[in-house]
Amino acid sequence: PERWNEAVPGIRALCVAMAAAGLNSHPGLVWIARGRLRLRLWWSVANLGALAVVLAVGVRHGLEGVAYALAARSVLATIIAQVITQRVAGVRHRDYLRALWPGLAVAAFLLLLARAVPVPY
Repeated sequence: PERWNEAVPGIRALCVAMAAAGLNSHPGLVWIARGRLRLRLWWSVANLGALAVVLAVGVRHGLEGVAYALAARSVLATIIAQVITQRVAGVRHRDYLRALWPGLAVAAFLLLLARAVPVPY
């Protein structure tokens, strides 16, 4: 129905956020396995703070602003977490990306799916 047309841009942004979140779900487990519990704790604290900031900024621009702010935070957090994980685990960049390949493929699919949704305006 046409009443949902205005939600399309926000849903696209949430697809980006969730694709990134899917890639960002495992680094904490690697850190814990490597005995870096404090790193995991501080990462959670930093993520909570970042979430509060992006929600405060995004809410000024409505639901779509919140969706884009969440997407930006998720992408940035994913990149930072991947760099930290590579250093903590001592893995080469190429090997790490190879291990992430299934998650990257699903994330790419979500992004393509989000782009396939027509925007009515």
